Amino acid sequence: MATRILIVEDEPILALNYASILEDTGCEVIGPVSTISKGIKIIEREHIDGAVLDIDLGGVPVDPIVTALQQKGIPYIFVSAFPDRIGPYKDAVFLEKPCTAAELIKAVNALVLPARREVDDFGAGAWDPPTLVILRQAIADACAMYQPDLGRQRDEGKAALRNAARAVADLALAGVRDGERLTNYARLAIGSSLASDEAPSGKIEAG
Repeated sequence: MATRILIVEDEPILALNYASILEDTGCEVIGPVSTISKGIKIIEREHIDGAVLDIDLGGVPVDPIVTALQQKGIPYIFVSAFPDRIGPYKDAVFLEKPCTAAELIKAVNALVLPARREVDDFGAGAWDPPTLVILRQAIADACAMYQPDLGRQRDEGKAALRNAARAVADLALAGVRDGERLTNYARLAIGSSLASDEAPSGKIEAG
């Protein structure tokens, strides 16, 4: 099943460009849409795995869409010409317009795809939406730090990401909700997996 990415962008040429880039990677693009109301309707009615957002839609802040995404535990990234408007979302992934295809693909891969896949494999249905956001973000941040190393693994880092998901899930089950602590735990898990893979006696077989 293709990963479904919502695009919210009020510049038609840019929106179609983002859509083309993501479709070429195998994603199913939802939209693009250019208004708050259309974006919220999609979030409420359809299954989506992540979103690419402009931070300002014709002078209207995208905040209501961010809130709707957060309530459902759906990860998102911003692509905008207004880095000074990032405000309360300063910890979110932000790409400044005009971004390249490579930058967009890397951001979606690092944040939306591995974070959703690996956390969901460890019982996403058991988490309330705010906790799910924290868990996905922790794995995404850890994944971004090790992205080049993960890409060089024979299994493209799948084993390391599974270990990171298991680690943050275990910590969350113990009651931890601190994003920084969860991220550090995920980083340790990924680092340990990568080190084991490099050791002659402890290589992880793909499959």
